[in-house]
Amino acid sequence: MLDVLLGSLSALEDLMKAAKKDKDPSIVRLAVSEAETASKTCVRLSQAISAYAAEHPEEMSRNNRPTPDPETDSLRDRFMAILRDVGAIMCESTVDRHVRALEGGEWSEGDYRRKRGHVLAPNNDTLSLPDWYEILRRHRGLNRAEEADYRALNKEHQNNE
Repeated sequence: MLDVLLGSLSALEDLMKAAKKDKDPSIVRLAVSEAETASKTCVRLSQAISAYAAEHPEEMSRNNRPTPDPETDSLRDRFMAILRDVGAIMCESTVDRHVRALEGGEWSEGDYRRKRGHVLAPNNDTLSLPDWYEILRRHRGLNRAEEADYRALNKEHQNNE
């Protein structure tokens, strides 16, 4: 199972490099699919470890403190970095798709429903408010109130990082 995870992470890294270079939506979809596979493998690995622990409590009580493993730490750090990259590319792809739909007349601003803290799109996408303001900014520009909200949301997001 660990070999599957390592292979999946390696493929995901290659896809992310290609996606960053080309910004091709099909490569992004492949990267997201590979990230989901890696995530599911992590869950299965965790379940297998939990099952082993339940079946061998004497071993677990003896080894209640995990030994630091630089390889595992490195693997986790790589996986988290890749997931951050996938998220950023997916976000950019979503914003572009909605801007094109608005500019092409496929949807209008009235088709979007603003809720508390997010916006529901006509295709059932859930957009964060910063993404919604970015879509509006690219589509028609922002009025003063929207510009102020957008700046405040971006500032809040930067403070949370």
